[in-house]
Amino acid sequence: MLREGCGIACVAMLAETTYAAAKRRVPDWEGRGTYAHELRKELEHYKIRTEPPKRIRRLDYESFGFNAVLHGKHGAEWHWAVWDAGRGQLLDPYRSGGKFRCTSFIKVFPRLR
Repeated sequence: MLREGCGIACVAMLAETTYAAAKRRVPDWEGRGTYAHELRKELEHYKIRTEPPKRIRRLDYESFGFNAVLHGKHGAEWHWAVWDAGRGQLLDPYRSGGKFRCTSFIKVFPRLR
């Protein structure tokens, strides 16, 4: 389970929709956090294919040549963020500073149109 709202924000970013639109489909996520299987199912709704989560031992997501939803710790809390391989940038819904420590990732494929 993760920090409230970050799973919704990651779905919204990848689906190219608003936070409010993504939240309407999964209003309970904001109060309790998001599990990986739920996030994958919601991305599938938006025709975004993913692979099952994989563990990562080091902070090497920056070497990924593919987009991914990252799961890990931001401070003491569990958190979701998006790795944008095209820009080589971490898209973090909570840019409040501190270090994001990735523990697993979900590979994301280009959206089917």
